[in-house]
Amino acid sequence: MLGEEHPDTLTSMNNLALLSSYQGKYADAEAQFTRVIAIMKRVLGEDHLETMISVGNLGIVYFRQGRYAEAEGLFTRVLDQKRRVLGEEHPETLTSMNNLGVLYRAEGKYAEAEPLYVRVVDVQRRVLGDDHPNMLLTMNGLALLYALEGKRAEAEALHLEVLAAQKRVLGEQHPDTVHSMTNLGRLYLTVGKNEQAESMLRTALAHYEKNAPDDWERYNCESTLGASLTAQKKFEEAEPLVVGGYEGLVQRKTKIAAGIPSALDEARDRAVALYRSWGKSDKAVEWAKAQR
Repeated sequence: MLGEEHPDTLTSMNNLALLSSYQGKYADAEAQFTRVIAIMKRVLGEDHLETMISVGNLGIVYFRQGRYAEAEGLFTRVLDQKRRVLGEEHPETLTSMNNLGVLYRAEGKYAEAEPLYVRVVDVQRRVLGDDHPNMLLTMNGLALLYALEGKRAEAEALHLEVLAAQKRVLGEQHPDTVHSMTNLGRLYLTVGKNEQAESMLRTALAHYEKNAPDDWERYNCESTLGASLTAQKKFEEAEPLVVGGYEGLVQRKTKIAAGIPSALDEARDRAVALYRSWGKSDKAVEWAKAQR
């Protein structure tokens, strides 16, 4: 009725591409985004906001497939455009900064990621306020980055600040809050605070089981809880959690979030560590050969 180049048609084409991306149909999403971007560039121009957003969305499709170099090229180009067209502190510019920071973190380019995260947090805190959910999500990403960089004290302080605010603003059972609990539990496990890790992860797992029983993150949390019990030599209690967590992740392999491709390998390694610590070397060898 409207034709392929009408703005409403382009919006629907973009939405369909987004849906394909959310469903993990990346080949479809890539083809759909590529088509709509070509039309948008011709009809709206390369610097139009909708064009820039669609190009960024195509970058996210590449990112979710682990095509980091292609994603980085699009993310950096779109960020430069948004800075020039919209300004440094526009919400869309901040979104692109955050996307590039997430990509750099996944690539292990921590030195490049940190200033982007810090900049976004500073602007969001000033513009949106200390308790805005978007600002808290960015802070959570920065806390994860600090942990990867070995800045564990900074990571713990930031995780605690984020979690307290999320409980107050969103409630304890909100997905963002539960995700932060899991992240803090993982950090506690990393630094050897095993009992604190167990307590935090048990609470998170209870919320996952109630509100998101089929989510891959539920099984990642379950596996991590098992690791906290392994560290305390509670082997019999750890085993069903470690094994069940791994099996749940295998069944949901295609749903594991972008930027966390190692979740399945980490879950397998927790099983190997369990059986080695338990003195069951044959089982440890068997798990070391498990599906990757």
